[in-house]
Amino acid sequence: LEPARAMGDSEDDYYEDDFEPAEPETQPSGVVSAAQSEPIATIPAISCRCASLEKKVAELEKKLADATAELRKERVKGRRRAGARQRLTETSVENSISTSSGVAEVKYSDIVIDQQVSGGGFSIVYKARWMSIPVALKRIFDPNITQELLDEFRNEVSMLSRFRHPNICQIFATVSTPPNLCIVCEWLPRGSLHHVLHASRIEINKKRGKAMAMQAASALLYIHGQNVVHRDLKPMNILVDEYLRVKITDFGFAIDVASKIEKAKESKEKMLVGSPPYMAPELWQGKAATKQSDIYAFGIVLWEIFGRQIPFQGTDVKTIRQSVLKGARPKFDANDSECPMLFGSKAERLVKTCWTKCAMERLSAKR
Repeated sequence: LEPARAMGDSEDDYYEDDFEPAEPETQPSGVVSAAQSEPIATIPAISCRCASLEKKVAELEKKLADATAELRKERVKGRRRAGARQRLTETSVENSISTSSGVAEVKYSDIVIDQQVSGGGFSIVYKARWMSIPVALKRIFDPNITQELLDEFRNEVSMLSRFRHPNICQIFATVSTPPNLCIVCEWLPRGSLHHVLHASRIEINKKRGKAMAMQAASALLYIHGQNVVHRDLKPMNILVDEYLRVKITDFGFAIDVASKIEKAKESKEKMLVGSPPYMAPELWQGKAATKQSDIYAFGIVLWEIFGRQIPFQGTDVKTIRQSVLKGARPKFDANDSECPMLFGSKAERLVKTCWTKCAMERLSAKR
Protein backbone atom coordinates (compact mmCIF):
# COMPACT_ATOMS: atom_id res chain seq x y z
CA LEU A 1 0.00 0.00 0.00
CA GLU A 2 1.27 3.45 -0.88
CA PRO A 3 1.65 5.89 2.00
CA ALA A 4 -0.97 8.62 2.19
CA ARG A 5 -0.14 11.89 0.44
CA ALA A 6 -1.20 15.34 1.54
CA MET A 7 -3.99 17.04 -0.40
CA GLY A 8 -2.57 19.07 -3.28
CA ASP A 9 0.86 17.34 -3.36
CA SER A 10 1.88 16.28 -6.81
CA GLU A 11 3.29 12.84 -7.56
CA ASP A 12 6.66 14.37 -8.40
CA ASP A 13 6.73 16.26 -5.11
CA TYR A 14 6.02 13.04 -3.20
CA TYR A 15 8.86 10.99 -4.65
CA GLU A 16 11.35 13.83 -4.46
CA ASP A 17 10.60 14.37 -0.75
CA ASP A 18 10.72 10.65 0.01
CA PHE A 19 14.25 10.14 -1.34
CA GLU A 20 15.78 13.46 -0.42
CA PRO A 21 19.10 12.87 1.38
CA ALA A 22 19.37 13.98 4.96
CA GLU A 23 21.55 16.89 5.92
CA PRO A 24 24.94 15.81 7.26
CA GLU A 25 25.46 16.20 10.96
CA THR A 26 27.91 18.83 11.98
CA GLN A 27 30.90 17.92 14.14
CA PRO A 28 32.83 20.22 16.43
CA SER A 29 35.95 21.68 14.97
CA GLY A 30 38.94 19.29 15.11
CA VAL A 31 36.82 16.20 15.86
CA VAL A 32 36.97 13.29 13.39
CA SER A 33 33.98 10.93 13.13
CA ALA A 34 34.26 7.15 13.55
CA ALA A 35 33.18 6.66 9.96
CA GLN A 36 36.05 8.89 8.82
CA SER A 37 38.68 7.32 11.06
CA GLU A 38 37.84 3.60 10.52
CA PRO A 39 39.34 3.19 7.04
CA ILE A 40 42.58 4.78 8.14
CA ALA A 41 42.96 2.29 11.05
CA THR A 42 41.76 -0.91 9.32
CA ILE A 43 43.55 -0.69 5.97
CA PRO A 44 47.01 -1.60 7.36
CA ALA A 45 45.50 -4.45 9.43
CA ILE A 46 43.66 -5.84 6.42
CA SER A 47 46.85 -5.59 4.37
CA CYS A 48 48.75 -7.56 7.03
CA ARG A 49 46.10 -10.26 7.14
CA CYS A 50 46.08 -10.54 3.36
CA ALA A 51 49.86 -10.87 3.29
CA SER A 52 49.70 -13.58 5.97
CA LEU A 53 47.01 -15.48 4.06
CA GLU A 54 48.99 -15.20 0.84
CA LYS A 55 52.04 -16.62 2.62
CA LYS A 56 50.04 -19.57 4.00
CA VAL A 57 48.51 -20.24 0.60
CA ALA A 58 51.98 -20.20 -0.96
CA GLU A 59 53.24 -22.66 1.68
CA LEU A 60 50.29 -25.00 1.08
CA GLU A 61 50.79 -24.82 -2.66
CA LYS A 62 54.47 -25.71 -2.21
CA LYS A 63 53.60 -28.67 0.04
CA LEU A 64 51.04 -29.85 -2.50
CA ALA A 65 53.57 -29.54 -5.31
CA ASP A 66 56.18 -31.46 -3.27
CA ALA A 67 53.67 -34.21 -2.43
CA THR A 68 52.63 -34.48 -6.07
CA ALA A 69 56.26 -34.72 -7.18
CA GLU A 70 56.96 -37.40 -4.55
CA LEU A 71 53.93 -39.37 -5.68
CA ARG A 72 55.11 -39.19 -9.26
CA LYS A 73 58.56 -40.42 -8.20
CA GLU A 74 57.01 -43.38 -6.36
CA ARG A 75 54.94 -44.24 -9.40
CA VAL A 76 58.02 -44.09 -11.60
CA LYS A 77 59.93 -46.26 -9.12
CA GLY A 78 57.07 -48.76 -9.10
CA ARG A 79 57.06 -48.92 -12.90
CA ARG A 80 60.84 -49.27 -12.93
CA ARG A 81 60.73 -52.10 -10.39
CA ALA A 82 58.06 -53.86 -12.41
CA GLY A 83 60.07 -53.34 -15.58
CA ALA A 84 63.25 -54.53 -13.87
CA ARG A 85 61.58 -57.73 -12.69
CA GLN A 86 60.22 -58.26 -16.18
CA ARG A 87 63.68 -57.79 -17.72
CA LEU A 88 65.23 -60.17 -15.20
CA THR A 89 62.55 -62.75 -15.92
CA GLU A 90 63.02 -62.40 -19.68
CA THR A 91 66.79 -62.63 -19.30
CA SER A 92 66.42 -65.70 -17.11
CA VAL A 93 64.14 -67.38 -19.65
CA GLU A 94 66.41 -66.48 -22.58
CA ASN A 95 69.53 -67.74 -20.82
CA SER A 96 67.84 -70.90 -19.61
CA ILE A 97 67.20 -72.01 -23.20
CA SER A 98 70.91 -72.66 -23.63
CA THR A 99 71.46 -74.35 -20.26
CA SER A 100 70.61 -77.89 -19.28
CA SER A 101 69.47 -76.84 -15.81
CA GLY A 102 66.59 -74.75 -17.13
CA VAL A 103 67.63 -71.61 -15.20
CA ALA A 104 69.98 -68.80 -16.14
CA GLU A 105 73.64 -69.42 -15.32
CA VAL A 106 75.63 -66.30 -14.52
CA LYS A 107 79.18 -65.58 -13.46
CA TYR A 108 79.90 -64.58 -9.88
CA SER A 109 81.84 -61.61 -11.23
CA ASP A 110 78.67 -60.34 -12.97
CA ILE A 111 77.09 -59.62 -9.58
CA VAL A 112 77.96 -56.57 -7.49
CA ILE A 113 77.53 -57.15 -3.75
CA ASP A 114 76.30 -54.14 -1.77
CA GLN A 115 75.96 -55.46 1.78
CA GLN A 116 75.38 -58.57 3.88
CA VAL A 117 71.79 -58.96 5.05
CA SER A 118 71.88 -62.18 7.06
CA GLY A 119 73.96 -65.26 7.62
CA GLY A 120 73.56 -68.79 8.90
CA GLY A 121 75.57 -71.95 9.33
CA PHE A 122 75.61 -72.84 5.65
CA SER A 123 74.82 -69.67 3.74
CA ILE A 124 74.92 -65.88 3.68
CA VAL A 125 72.38 -63.56 2.06
CA TYR A 126 73.50 -60.31 0.44
CA LYS A 127 71.77 -57.35 -1.10
CA ALA A 128 73.37 -57.16 -4.53
CA ARG A 129 72.95 -55.86 -8.07
CA TRP A 130 72.72 -57.83 -11.27
CA MET A 131 72.52 -55.83 -14.52
CA SER A 132 72.22 -52.72 -12.29
CA ILE A 133 69.00 -54.09 -10.75
CA PRO A 134 68.66 -54.84 -6.99
CA VAL A 135 68.56 -58.58 -6.25
CA ALA A 136 69.06 -60.87 -3.29
CA LEU A 137 72.06 -63.19 -3.49
CA LYS A 138 72.16 -66.32 -1.37
CA ARG A 139 75.60 -67.89 -1.24
CA ILE A 140 76.08 -71.46 -0.02
CA PHE A 141 79.53 -72.35 1.24
CA ASP A 142 81.37 -75.56 0.50
CA PRO A 143 84.68 -75.84 -1.35
CA ASN A 144 84.45 -79.65 -1.54
CA ILE A 145 81.01 -80.09 -3.09
CA THR A 146 80.71 -83.16 -5.31
CA GLN A 147 79.43 -83.22 -8.88
CA GLU A 148 76.43 -85.27 -7.74
CA LEU A 149 75.38 -82.64 -5.21
CA LEU A 150 76.03 -79.88 -7.72
CA ASP A 151 73.73 -81.54 -10.28
CA GLU A 152 71.05 -82.02 -7.64
CA PHE A 153 71.33 -78.37 -6.63
CA ARG A 154 70.93 -77.25 -10.25
CA ASN A 155 67.94 -79.51 -10.82
CA GLU A 156 66.14 -78.37 -7.70
CA VAL A 157 66.74 -74.67 -8.36
CA SER A 158 65.63 -75.21 -11.95
CA MET A 159 62.33 -76.64 -10.75
CA LEU A 160 61.75 -73.81 -8.25
CA SER A 161 62.63 -71.11 -10.79
CA ARG A 162 59.60 -72.14 -12.85
CA PHE A 163 57.21 -71.27 -10.03
CA ARG A 164 54.95 -68.33 -10.85
CA HIS A 165 52.89 -67.16 -7.90
CA PRO A 166 52.45 -63.65 -6.44
CA ASN A 167 53.39 -64.92 -2.96
CA ILE A 168 56.50 -66.88 -3.91
CA CYS A 169 59.85 -65.13 -4.22
CA GLN A 170 61.04 -65.51 -7.80
CA ILE A 171 64.42 -67.05 -8.67
CA PHE A 172 66.21 -65.40 -11.59
CA ALA A 173 69.55 -67.18 -11.92
CA THR A 174 72.24 -69.28 -10.25
CA VAL A 175 75.97 -69.32 -9.90
CA SER A 176 77.04 -72.98 -9.81
CA THR A 177 80.80 -72.81 -10.26
CA PRO A 178 82.47 -74.10 -7.07
CA PRO A 179 83.35 -72.72 -4.61
CA ASN A 180 80.68 -70.12 -5.46
CA LEU A 181 77.27 -71.74 -5.19
CA CYS A 182 74.69 -68.94 -5.33
CA ILE A 183 71.04 -68.22 -6.01
CA VAL A 184 69.98 -64.87 -7.50
CA CYS A 185 66.41 -63.98 -6.60
CA GLU A 186 63.94 -61.16 -6.09
CA TRP A 187 64.90 -58.41 -3.63
CA LEU A 188 62.20 -57.41 -1.12
CA PRO A 189 63.04 -54.22 0.81
CA ARG A 190 61.30 -54.90 4.14
CA GLY A 191 63.26 -58.07 4.76
CA SER A 192 61.87 -61.11 6.51
CA LEU A 193 58.55 -61.50 8.29
CA HIS A 194 60.60 -62.24 11.42
CA HIS A 195 62.13 -58.75 11.17
CA VAL A 196 58.76 -57.09 10.56
CA LEU A 197 57.17 -58.87 13.54
CA HIS A 198 59.96 -58.53 16.08
CA ALA A 199 62.39 -55.79 15.03
CA SER A 200 60.32 -53.09 13.33
CA ARG A 201 57.69 -50.54 14.32
CA ILE A 202 55.26 -51.69 11.65
CA GLU A 203 51.84 -52.34 13.13
CA ILE A 204 50.33 -55.69 12.25
CA ASN A 205 46.68 -55.55 13.25
CA LYS A 206 44.22 -58.42 12.98
CA LYS A 207 43.19 -57.48 9.42
CA ARG A 208 46.77 -57.26 8.18
CA GLY A 209 47.75 -60.45 10.00
CA LYS A 210 44.85 -62.30 8.39
CA ALA A 211 45.89 -61.03 4.94
CA MET A 212 49.47 -62.23 5.50
CA ALA A 213 48.23 -65.63 6.67
CA MET A 214 46.00 -66.00 3.61
CA GLN A 215 48.86 -65.06 1.28
CA ALA A 216 51.23 -67.59 2.88
CA ALA A 217 48.52 -70.27 2.73
CA SER A 218 47.95 -69.52 -0.97
CA ALA A 219 51.67 -69.94 -1.70
CA LEU A 220 51.79 -73.16 0.33
CA LEU A 221 48.77 -74.52 -1.55
CA TYR A 222 50.52 -73.73 -4.84
CA ILE A 223 53.80 -75.48 -4.01
CA HIS A 224 51.99 -78.50 -2.55
CA GLY A 225 50.03 -78.64 -5.80
CA GLN A 226 53.42 -78.95 -7.56
CA ASN A 227 54.27 -81.89 -5.26
CA VAL A 228 56.96 -79.85 -3.55
CA VAL A 229 57.52 -79.77 0.21
CA HIS A 230 59.04 -76.59 1.66
CA ARG A 231 60.80 -78.34 4.60
CA ASP A 232 61.78 -75.16 6.44
CA LEU A 233 58.75 -72.85 6.68
CA LYS A 234 59.28 -70.07 9.26
CA PRO A 235 59.10 -66.25 9.39
CA MET A 236 62.80 -65.99 8.50
CA ASN A 237 61.96 -67.66 5.17
CA ILE A 238 58.94 -65.47 4.45
CA LEU A 239 59.85 -62.11 2.96
CA VAL A 240 57.81 -58.90 2.96
CA ASP A 241 57.57 -56.39 0.10
CA GLU A 242 56.98 -52.63 0.28
CA TYR A 243 53.20 -53.16 0.36
CA LEU A 244 53.42 -55.64 3.28
CA ARG A 245 52.64 -58.60 1.03
CA VAL A 246 54.43 -61.79 2.01
CA LYS A 247 56.39 -64.11 -0.27
CA ILE A 248 57.74 -67.53 0.64
CA THR A 249 61.37 -68.20 -0.15
CA ASP A 250 64.20 -70.66 0.64
CA PHE A 251 62.57 -74.01 0.10
CA GLY A 252 64.97 -75.89 2.30
CA PHE A 253 67.36 -76.82 -0.50
CA ALA A 254 70.24 -75.01 1.22
CA ILE A 255 69.71 -77.04 4.36
CA ASP A 256 69.15 -80.22 2.36
CA VAL A 257 72.29 -79.72 0.28
CA ALA A 258 74.31 -78.86 3.37
CA SER A 259 72.99 -81.97 5.09
CA LYS A 260 74.04 -84.17 2.20
CA ILE A 261 77.44 -82.49 2.12
CA GLU A 262 77.93 -83.45 5.74
CA LYS A 263 76.86 -87.02 4.99
CA ALA A 264 79.29 -87.12 2.08
CA LYS A 265 82.02 -86.15 4.53
CA GLU A 266 80.84 -88.99 6.80
CA SER A 267 80.05 -86.66 9.66
CA LYS A 268 79.15 -88.54 12.84
CA GLU A 269 76.77 -85.82 14.02
CA LYS A 270 73.14 -86.24 13.09
CA MET A 271 71.76 -83.13 11.40
CA LEU A 272 68.25 -81.77 11.75
CA VAL A 273 66.50 -80.73 8.57
CA GLY A 274 64.49 -77.70 9.63
CA SER A 275 64.36 -75.16 12.45
CA PRO A 276 63.58 -76.62 15.92
CA PRO A 277 60.66 -74.33 16.99
CA TYR A 278 58.82 -75.12 13.73
CA MET A 279 59.58 -78.85 13.44
CA ALA A 280 56.69 -81.30 13.58
CA PRO A 281 56.86 -84.26 16.01
CA GLU A 282 57.51 -86.76 13.20
CA LEU A 283 60.60 -84.81 12.10
CA TRP A 284 62.03 -85.14 15.61
CA GLN A 285 61.50 -88.88 15.21
CA GLY A 286 63.68 -88.93 12.10
CA LYS A 287 60.89 -89.21 9.53
CA ALA A 288 60.97 -87.44 6.17
CA ALA A 289 59.40 -84.01 5.71
CA THR A 290 55.93 -84.05 4.14
CA LYS A 291 53.14 -81.64 3.28
CA GLN A 292 51.72 -82.33 6.75
CA SER A 293 54.96 -81.22 8.41
CA ASP A 294 54.73 -77.99 6.39
CA ILE A 295 51.21 -77.48 7.77
CA TYR A 296 52.52 -77.95 11.32
CA ALA A 297 55.13 -75.24 10.69
CA PHE A 298 52.44 -73.03 9.16
CA GLY A 299 50.43 -73.31 12.39
CA ILE A 300 53.43 -72.11 14.41
CA VAL A 301 53.90 -69.22 11.95
CA LEU A 302 50.24 -68.22 12.39
CA TRP A 303 50.67 -68.23 16.16
CA GLU A 304 53.71 -65.98 15.75
CA ILE A 305 51.95 -63.52 13.41
CA PHE A 306 48.99 -62.99 15.73
CA GLY A 307 50.90 -63.35 18.99
CA ARG A 308 53.92 -61.23 18.00
CA GLN A 309 56.06 -63.55 20.10
CA ILE A 310 58.83 -66.01 19.25
CA PRO A 311 57.84 -69.66 19.89
CA PHE A 312 59.85 -71.51 22.53
CA GLN A 313 62.01 -68.43 23.06
CA GLY A 314 64.99 -69.07 25.31
CA THR A 315 64.50 -72.85 25.20
CA ASP A 316 67.32 -75.17 24.14
CA VAL A 317 66.91 -77.70 21.32
CA LYS A 318 66.75 -80.72 23.59
CA THR A 319 63.94 -79.21 25.68
CA ILE A 320 62.01 -78.20 22.56
CA ARG A 321 62.24 -81.77 21.26
CA GLN A 322 61.01 -83.27 24.51
CA SER A 323 58.18 -80.74 24.80
CA VAL A 324 56.94 -81.19 21.22
CA LEU A 325 56.97 -84.98 21.44
CA LYS A 326 54.95 -84.75 24.67
CA GLY A 327 52.38 -82.55 22.92
CA ALA A 328 53.37 -79.16 24.32
CA ARG A 329 52.77 -76.15 22.05
CA PRO A 330 53.11 -72.35 22.37
CA LYS A 331 50.47 -70.89 24.69
CA PHE A 332 47.62 -68.53 23.87
CA ASP A 333 48.18 -65.82 26.46
CA ALA A 334 45.46 -63.23 25.88
CA ASN A 335 46.32 -61.48 29.16
CA ASP A 336 49.84 -60.52 28.14
CA SER A 337 49.72 -56.73 28.44
CA GLU A 338 53.01 -56.23 26.63
CA CYS A 339 52.04 -58.31 23.60
CA PRO A 340 48.34 -59.12 23.51
CA MET A 341 47.11 -61.91 21.28
CA LEU A 342 44.98 -60.96 18.29
CA PHE A 343 43.27 -64.35 18.09
CA GLY A 344 39.58 -65.01 17.84
CA SER A 345 38.15 -68.39 18.74
CA LYS A 346 38.07 -69.53 15.10
CA ALA A 347 41.70 -68.57 14.52
CA GLU A 348 42.74 -70.39 17.68
CA ARG A 349 40.97 -73.57 16.54
CA LEU A 350 42.62 -73.25 13.13
CA VAL A 351 46.10 -73.03 14.62
CA LYS A 352 45.51 -75.97 16.95
CA THR A 353 44.27 -78.08 14.04
CA CYS A 354 47.42 -77.24 12.09
CA TRP A 355 49.84 -78.33 14.82
CA THR A 356 48.07 -81.39 16.17
CA LYS A 357 50.39 -84.31 16.92
CA CYS A 358 48.80 -86.73 14.43
CA ALA A 359 49.89 -85.66 10.95
CA MET A 360 46.81 -87.10 9.25
CA GLU A 361 44.49 -84.96 11.41
CA ARG A 362 46.07 -81.70 10.30
CA LEU A 363 44.45 -79.38 7.79
CA SER A 364 45.63 -79.16 4.20
CA ALA A 365 46.71 -75.83 2.70
CA LYS A 366 43.50 -75.85 0.64
CA ARG A 367 41.31 -76.10 3.74
